[in-house]
Amino acid sequence: MRTRHYMICGEVFVPDACTRGFQKVCGKDFCRRARNDPTYWRDYRAPHPAYTERNREQTRERLRASRRVFAKQDAMAGSIDGIVTFLIGREVFAKPNVMVPTG
Repeated sequence: MRTRHYMICGEVFVPDACTRGFQKVCGKDFCRRARNDPTYWRDYRAPHPAYTERNREQTRERLRASRRVFAKQDAMAGSIDGIVTFLIGREVFAKPNVMVPTG
């Protein structure tokens, strides 16, 4: 089999038959980090303002939806607290069952 060199670390490897056209870096942390382009999304968003605006609107809607869920949970917690308070008060102020000892 023909060997190749990794682009980052330069080590020799035998490419996998399925990924030989794509495999550029090894599995070491250094090589995998160097493979990622940190400016990819910034460079993509610059010429695509419609994508950027759509993404912002979707993010706003996700945040609104999550806030609605938390608001519902807060409302439920308040009503549950009221129910618990009622039940505790009922038990505290209830007349005790009087059991008359027999025998």
